[in-house]
Amino acid sequence: MNIRKLEKGEETAFIEMALASWLDAYEDLFPEEVVAGARAMLEKAVEKRFDEFRVAARDACLLGYYSLGEDNYLWHLYVDPTC
Repeated sequence: MNIRKLEKGEETAFIEMALASWLDAYEDLFPEEVVAGARAMLEKAVEKRFDEFRVAARDACLLGYYSLGEDNYLWHLYVDPTC
């Protein structure tokens, strides 16, 4: 396993992995309209914070990710439930 920056061209794979992880964690906790907007929320996060994402990867498979905000605030920490 390798921890590294998200690379250009991985956006689609990243969003699929992030969505699977997010849904696994929150699908039963949030209202339907929030769940329905999860993909758009993640697409916006990738667009806005691309350089801040770090991924755990094995070969071509993205296993999970994290990102840190100001003062090393943990913004995201997710693992693909299918890996």
